[in-house]
Amino acid sequence: MLGTVLGGTGKYWLLRRDAWREARTSGLLLLADVRALREAQVTAPVVSGTELGVKSWKSQRKVLAGFRRGNFPNGFKAPEWLKLASHFAHLEELYGAHQLEGDGDWWRQAQVELGAAERLLARFEADPPVFWYVLRATISR
Repeated sequence: MLGTVLGGTGKYWLLRRDAWREARTSGLLLLADVRALREAQVTAPVVSGTELGVKSWKSQRKVLAGFRRGNFPNGFKAPEWLKLASHFAHLEELYGAHQLEGDGDWWRQAQVELGAAERLLARFEADPPVFWYVLRATISR
């Protein structure tokens, strides 16, 4: 019985650690793309190659949706994740409009959206200790 409890607890901790690592990796990759876009010129290959970061967002959003406050010390609250999703939806629209129209105003608007997304993603730079947070969250349930 004790072995089952210890084995289950160990597996739980490993799953939490793996989920934390996956979420942090996804967040850092997306943050890196956003920062590269913020520093890029409008004609830089990173702009078209990432479709203003939308490609990265689409590949990372599911993992980031699971990165929730309560499960992780610096996770997203639902409104924060939805706001991040909204920024990338606007970026997708801007990129599509740029392809059709080609005016310069879209780049200024894209920089505003990228800046807001960067502020939300900046939490991934912090690397708070997860062990004690998970332990407290587990005990308080």
